[in-house]
This record gives sequence, structure tokens and C-alpha cells, in this order.
Amino acid sequence: MLLDGNIVSTLSVLYVEDSKTTREAMSILLNNKFKKVFVAKDGEEGLSLCKKNKSEIDIIITDVNMPKLSGIEMVKYLRNDNINIPVIFTSAYTDSDLLLGAMELGINDYLVKPFSIPNLFIRIEHIFEEIHYQHLASRQEKELNQYLELLNKVAIVSKTDPKGKILYINDIFSEISGYSKGELIGKSHNIVRHPDMPKEIFKELWNTISQGNIWKGKVKNKTKDGEPYYVNATILPIFDENESIIGFIGIRFLITEDEDNKREFRKKVVDHIKLSKENEIKLLGEITKLKEENKNYSNLILDLENEKKRTTKQYSQIVHYEEEIKTLKDNLEKNRSKFTKQLSDFAIEIRKLQTNNKVLEEKNKENIDDIRSRNSEIKKLQVHIEELNKIIVNLRDVIEFGSKK
Repeated sequence: MLLDGNIVSTLSVLYVEDSKTTREAMSILLNNKFKKVFVAKDGEEGLSLCKKNKSEIDIIITDVNMPKLSGIEMVKYLRNDNINIPVIFTSAYTDSDLLLGAMELGINDYLVKPFSIPNLFIRIEHIFEEIHYQHLASRQEKELNQYLELLNKVAIVSKTDPKGKILYINDIFSEISGYSKGELIGKSHNIVRHPDMPKEIFKELWNTISQGNIWKGKVKNKTKDGEPYYVNATILPIFDENESIIGFIGIRFLITEDEDNKREFRKKVVDHIKLSKENEIKLLGEITKLKEENKNYSNLILDLENEKKRTTKQYSQIVHYEEEIKTLKDNLEKNRSKFTKQLSDFAIEIRKLQTNNKVLEEKNKENIDDIRSRNSEIKKLQVHIEELNKIIVNLRDVIEFGSKK
């Protein structure tokens, strides 16, 4: 990663999501990462927040399908008001028409729900790295144009294709040489070369710049009328993003007594151009490196998308299991209620039985006491009967004895 890995912590985000559950959960995660988080429940509220806080908001993360105002409609309003804050769309769908509409609005990225939080932050960092290098390239180009504008006022400037054919000359070139622009465009610089100049110098010049290096030296040229003039020349190669030479820029300062006092200033100008060119080459190298890292990000994103698919499948299984568990819990709750009632009824019956048992125990105790009392009476009666039997026997004996007499 070419920028500071903590770039997210320096940013403020507007998060727009109509799902309350998702919005609350994501707000917690975003607050842990971003400097400041603005939250809206629909596109209408998001549009209002963005207009009020556009100077603070660095990036917008928004759902696409929302009530009142969709994410796409919200971004359209912002773009119409020239609010070009970077945008990431999130959606549960991958509709091609939707993606096409999003691209036309110039959104920066698109995530399919459910998405991983690390993947979101990787996308955000990638967006701001790209913006950083775009600004850097724009600044370098602006600086280079400023130097060229300055040079056009004080130097003889020309631009050629890789074969040396003239594509551009400035007004000073035309004034000094006596040729019009129409007479020089498409021609070689041989047209202004003085015959006194050794061919070896131009051979060395061409070999140097063809290898991507800068050539400096004193050159004798001639005007259209054949008059000689001398210049201190600097020839610089022009590179494309692949570091291939696409042309050359020639910067020349006229050598006269009047120009002697200006040489130091002109040297500084050339040094600035050289530095600018070196910075441009360095920038191109960084952009190339960024492209390589972008490929790695693409592979990482592909891996994350595959992981998301596996996670989604596992999530579906979990949902299925949760539904089965819920069904079991519901059945258990029903059976528990039924068993609870049965236990309650059983407890009532037990209490009744305990009460009846207690009553029976009391009655049984009374019966036992009664039986014991009766047994005592019976024993007494038995004793009494035995005594009566004895008396009867004795009386019988007396009667029998008396009858014998």
C-alpha cells in the first residue's frame, strides 16, 4: 500500500441505509474506524446531510434501493449540484442496468451485500490512493505547463515526434529563425542547422536522447536568410505511462551579449524542468507500481467474493438450523406447558390424597383406640362369662346333687 494505512481514520463518511438493524450495526463499526460518521435512514435524509456537511464529508457509502429517495437518485442530485464526493454503492442485487446507471454517475465502487468489513476498507483506501495520484499527476502537469509557459516567453521551444519531425514551435522560434510555423511543422530540424556544425555532434545528440537521456550543448543554427545564430540547447525525451519515448522537447537560449546576463536565470528554469521531469518519471513509476498492487487487490477481492459465497451458504445453513431449533423450542414450550399443567394437577391430587390420608390416619387412630377399648371390654366380658360359666357349672352340680337326694 502506497499511502498511510491509517488513511480511513482521517476521513469522514456519510452512511445511508434504510435497514435499521444494518444501519445500527454498521454505524458502530464505522465509528471505530472513521474520524466522523454521518448516518441517514434514506436518500432524502442523506441528500440533506450531504448538502449541509459537504465540506466535511470525504466519502459516501449508500444503499441503492431505499424509500423516499434511492441511492442513485440521491447521487444524481449531488452530481447536478457539482458535489463530486466519492461514492460506494451497496446492494443485495447485481442488476446490470443498475450498475450501468451507477457507472454513468461516476461512482467509485459497488459492493454486493452481505460484504466483509475488511473488504470495504480496502476498497476505500484504494479509492483515495487513486485520487491522491490523480491529484499528484494533475499538480505535476500544471507545474510543467507553468514552466513551459514561462519558457515560451524567454526561450526557443520546439516539440518533435520520436523520429524528429517538428510538431510544435513557439513564437520566439519563428521570430529568430525567420520561418513561419507552417514552414517548419512536419519538417526536421535540419532545416535550421548551419552547415558548419559537425555531423558527429548531432549523431551524439540523437544517440543520447534515443536512450532516454537529456542532451545539452551549444549549437550553431541559421535563419531562413542564411544568417548564423548560436543557442545553448537542451533536448529532453518525453515518456508515456509505459516509459516509452513518444517525442522530444527542445529548449534553446539565444547566445548574444544581451542574453549573457539572462543565462543564470534560464539555467534555473531548465533545472526546474529537469526536476519536474524526474518527478514525472518517478510518478509514472509509482503509478505502474499502483497498477500492480491494483491487480493484487483484484485477486484479493475475488478471493473475498468466493469467501463471501461460502459464508452466505454457511449462513443459509445456520438460518435453517436456527429455524429447526426454534421449532423444537416451540414444541418444547408447548409440551412444557402441558407437563406443567399435568404436574400441577398431580400435585393437587397428591395434596388431596395427603389430606385424605391424614383424615384416614386420624380415623384409623380413633378406630384403633376404639378397638383397643372394645378388646378390653371383651376381655372383661370373657372373664365375666368364665365366672358365670363357673357359677352355672356350680349351680348345675348343686342341682344335680339335690335331685339325687
